[in-house]
Amino acid sequence: MELSWAIIWSCLMRVPVRHWRTLFHYLGRLSATFDEARADGRSWLNWHVREDGVIWVSAWELTEAEQAQRAALPAPHTPAPWTHPALQLEPAWTALTLCTAPAPPLHQGHTARTPRPHPTKTTARAPPIHQYSLLPAKAGISCNKV
Repeated sequence: MELSWAIIWSCLMRVPVRHWRTLFHYLGRLSATFDEARADGRSWLNWHVREDGVIWVSAWELTEAEQAQRAALPAPHTPAPWTHPALQLEPAWTALTLCTAPAPPLHQGHTARTPRPHPTKTTARAPPIHQYSLLPAKAGISCNKV
């Protein structure tokens, strides 16, 4: 990992000339990041360059100390918890508290009315028949026969 001419040339090809000042700033920071990673003992890192010249590091290898810290488990951790006696928990029904207070009656204005049933065939009425046509006739063609 070191800043080579191939990396610089690749970045110059991806970034427009108007953003080269920003690119060279971030190339300097990338070189410092490479030096820091090499000092920490990291063998790789992923970096990306945007079209506006900004370079950022998305991931890098964990050092041995970081890997040990990630793999460390807390002191009370046991690898086989099923070998311990079950926890003495309260029954689930004790957590439920029922409301036994009587509900006050609702005012008629606050209650929803039930919808009326649809009329059956015996009580349904047909729409009124009009004396005039509902659709205007076009160009002498009349399809509205009463």
